[in-house]
Amino acid sequence: MRKSKVCLVLTSAIPTHSWEFGEKALGILYAGDPRLRPDRVGLDDTDLRKKLPCAMVQDLRPLWASGPGAGQGEGVPTEALSDLFWRRWKPLQAEGTFGQTWVNQKGSTLPSWVHLSSNFRPDIDFLSLFREWCLLYTPDQAYLHMFGPEELAVDTSYTLTIEEVRNGTRTPEMLQKDAWRTFKLGSFGALWDQKRYNLGAINYFPPGFLSPDTVSSLQGQGLSVDDLGGGTLLWLCETLQDVKDDFPEFSRKRALAKQIIGPDLFEIRDEPA
Repeated sequence: MRKSKVCLVLTSAIPTHSWEFGEKALGILYAGDPRLRPDRVGLDDTDLRKKLPCAMVQDLRPLWASGPGAGQGEGVPTEALSDLFWRRWKPLQAEGTFGQTWVNQKGSTLPSWVHLSSNFRPDIDFLSLFREWCLLYTPDQAYLHMFGPEELAVDTSYTLTIEEVRNGTRTPEMLQKDAWRTFKLGSFGALWDQKRYNLGAINYFPPGFLSPDTVSSLQGQGLSVDDLGGGTLLWLCETLQDVKDDFPEFSRKRALAKQIIGPDLFEIRDEPA
């Protein structure tokens, strides 16, 4: 049986490179459950094997948004900045990334992101991390989810013919498998082409994304909707444990919510069989 996995992910276009911001973002992680506190940090896999100092938030200051654009003042940097990776091996396996917002040569804003993946423990307060990071980042999209056996077992494999490889063509079935693969990785796709793939157990929408009529329709169907820093939280479950305990009910609510919000906004069309 596949082990359940918690995924917390968000993406945002606000400037994130200052240490003032980084100290707050990292401080949220360090103030959370000690079992999620990093014991490895770095800018790449090589760093993660070096046991760099990471006992306190201040230890990570040299690693936050390092790179040519690090010295830029206010506004979004126009050069790429390094991502910060972290891991925790025991007592549970967890890992995450803090990416930085920047503007490329074409003038396109490439968003920052926070990604956390962890083994599931019902007594770890993942929700507080999610709330605090959403308040800090005001994400363009974000969700907290628990991937259980039903979703982890979704088949994302397929074989391409030589012609399909040459032409770059994909059937609708292949595109759905690609979408499920991306969703299970906790990704919104390429930084320059972000998409909404699916809803998680708890979802954040930025200010103005959900109209008052949409919110009323969601609430009218018994779905819980709360304000958070001007944005909106949509609860498809009260706790992550609920996804594990009654996946069919969660699946029903997710399909209903997507129908109300707009099914064409999401890359994944159907629920797991």
